[in-house]
Amino acid sequence: MATEEITRSVHHANGSAERVGSNVERLTQATTTSKQASQEMREAACELSGLSGKLQSQVSQFLTSIRAA
Repeated sequence: MATEEITRSVHHANGSAERVGSNVERLTQATTTSKQASQEMREAACELSGLSGKLQSQVSQFLTSIRAA
C-alpha cells in the first residue's frame, strides 16, 4: 500500500517537473522573442529620429527659400 502511494507520488512529481521544464522553455522562447522585438523597436525609433531631423532641416531650407523669393 505505501509502495503504491510512493509510486504515485513519484509519477506525479515527475509529471510536474516535466511541466515546469516545458514552461521554462516557453518562457525562455518568449523572452528571446521579446528581446528581439525590443531591439527592432529601438532601431526603428533611431531611424525615425534621424528621418525627423532630416525632414525638419529640409522644411527649414524650403521656408528660407520661400522667404527669399
